[in-house]
Amino acid sequence: MTSSHALSARRSGRTRAQWAKLARGFQRQTIKGLIGLGKTLIKAKDDLAHGEWGKMLRDDLKMDESFAQRVMKIARDPRLSNPANWPDLPSVLSALMPLRSDRLSHDDFEAAKASGVINPSMTAVEAKLLTIQAARVAQSLTIEHQEPETRMINLTVSRQPVIDGLIERLDEIARELLSGEQLETALDCLAQLRSLLTNQSGTVVPFPPAS
Repeated sequence: MTSSHALSARRSGRTRAQWAKLARGFQRQTIKGLIGLGKTLIKAKDDLAHGEWGKMLRDDLKMDESFAQRVMKIARDPRLSNPANWPDLPSVLSALMPLRSDRLSHDDFEAAKASGVINPSMTAVEAKLLTIQAARVAQSLTIEHQEPETRMINLTVSRQPVIDGLIERLDEIARELLSGEQLETALDCLAQLRSLLTNQSGTVVPFPPAS
């Protein structure tokens, strides 16, 4: 059988418009929706003729390809695509990305979930800080003797590292052309930065601080 025949046999018979309609049904900010969207994009890419998948993203879904690739990564992750974990997971893509199996170990994921660090309201910055802290803990000599249940990740950090992390993320975004999802992350970072720079009286602390 030739490769063209093999492709014809593999295809489901759905048109590009039909795949786009199916994908649009999952375009909502829920973990179930993101996983469904990712799986649909994976199947559509395998099913459609060469070049049609990119046209579907651009013309039918108005979706940035980098966003599509991230959603597909989430959908391929066995831990994040497991419905049993969905009640504890955030529904924002930028917060889900650091929680992937290749970024956070199983023990750290389970410990952070059990302690409530991983929760539906988790932000992208908190998720990133979790992976950074988990990596630092993993490098300590004592971690070899700890049980997973005692490996609690503490996100109660001083303000300055959090501020530094927010500014670093904003700088990364500024170097690229903002997509819709990147703009969402930037606005989230700015909101958190404003909160961190506001004192207890509600007055915004000047930033950078006056000399």
